[in-house]
Amino acid sequence: MSASPMGPMRARLPLILLFAAVAAASLPSPGSPAAAPPGAAEPVVEHVRLPAAGIPKPVTAIYAGAGAVWAGHRDAVSVLERGAGGWRTFEADTSLEGCPAGDVLSLAEDGEGVWFRTGDEGGTCRFTPRTGEWKELYDLNIIGGDKIAVEGKRLYVTGEGGPDREGVSVFDRTTLKRTGYNHTKPVTAMLADAGNIWLGVSAGLLKIDAASGKYRYFLPRDHGCGVRINAIEKTGAHVLIATSGGTTGYLGDRMELSRDEIKVYVEKENRWFTYATDEKARAPLQKDIESGLIPVKTVKTKGGVCVLDTRTGKWKSYSSKQDISLRGDFHAAAAAGTNFLAASSATAIVLDPEKGEIKRLGGKAADVLMKSRDFTAGSGNLWIVTEGRLYRVKLSDVL
Repeated sequence: MSASPMGPMRARLPLILLFAAVAAASLPSPGSPAAAPPGAAEPVVEHVRLPAAGIPKPVTAIYAGAGAVWAGHRDAVSVLERGAGGWRTFEADTSLEGCPAGDVLSLAEDGEGVWFRTGDEGGTCRFTPRTGEWKELYDLNIIGGDKIAVEGKRLYVTGEGGPDREGVSVFDRTTLKRTGYNHTKPVTAMLADAGNIWLGVSAGLLKIDAASGKYRYFLPRDHGCGVRINAIEKTGAHVLIATSGGTTGYLGDRMELSRDEIKVYVEKENRWFTYATDEKARAPLQKDIESGLIPVKTVKTKGGVCVLDTRTGKWKSYSSKQDISLRGDFHAAAAAGTNFLAASSATAIVLDPEKGEIKRLGGKAADVLMKSRDFTAGSGNLWIVTEGRLYRVKLSDVL
């Protein structure tokens, strides 16, 4: 990552994101999902009330970390620690400037406590159950954002405070000093993974190497799914994206992106054209687009689930032509052991990325997943958030 707030990606991605998207790839279909075996017991779906004592608080976010499962509420967080007998709920210290009152929107564990985003103003707070300490993080560049992630000693926080404050800020988790800033379009999904940060941004998936700041951009033609990324999950060597379809555009017949330039190949001209990605240097590209030298193609993409094998760099689309339910907009996903779970409004599936096999869930478990806002796997359970409600299903019952 760049140590400067005007990091290497600032003012470069908007140009990429304005034009860089491609049609969904035509990849081999994995076939129709397997049905549950005859006579299989239906998973038990339990409604979890938080706090356990007192008036229940609507659940607005859920996160499963290495040592605990965390639930967010309005002005509060609840935690189920490993080995604990039950949930504990803590009221947020909203007197802190960085912790304004509001719903908890996302959470990320750092080993001792939990970071979370709260309120319409994009507040960022940390709570440590062992000490009862609340800590705030206040920075103008993270106002309005709702995503947070932890990777090693780094804290990643999104912001949406206008064109000059859209992107991901990087903080030292101990000192809370900002060490980098990556200007992007609004982030729709974010995942911290050993050494990398994965971002769903306009028209594609962005992978950033946490140490060097180098990035790789995957367009819809690369992954074969929809233009909007709603969830990113990883298990082993596989990264899954759950996407929605939409109309977008891309440049030329082929395109390659790097930190400093866009290379566009135009088949009619039989040559590559190279342009700087800095927004201040975009005039030559604009001129060539307006003259018709660089064609801009408008395409439609379809939602679905796609998986990247990081060992080979190859994508596989699970937007099956044989099963129309797999072609819908998938709104949420979770990693569970060596499997993924994903849901759209029409179906809920379990996907084994190593075998390339999918299984459709049924009954109440599927119904709750299809209506979910988010879900996560932890402590042997699948935790599902709908409109304010939290449900629990044993993972062994669905995998």
